[in-house]
Amino acid sequence: MTDESAPSVARKPYPPGTDVEIRNQFDRAWSSGFVVESLAGNGRYFISRTSDGTVLPTEFPPSAVRRVKNRAKNSMWWV
Repeated sequence: MTDESAPSVARKPYPPGTDVEIRNQFDRAWSSGFVVESLAGNGRYFISRTSDGTVLPTEFPPSAVRRVKNRAKNSMWWV
């Protein structure tokens, strides 16, 4: 199990159009169904919902955004 409070490793920002999950501010769980809309000048992300394209009204820090894992290459056809 990883330490969620540990500082994240520096990584390149996700480009616009990247499918991501965002950290839920209430229970700290990861929520899917989002995409990077754009990058703010301060290293934060503007995120939109994939369901309707609405841009969320807040910026997200890199620690609250992670790329969706590509499960297709490791999954079976019935999954």
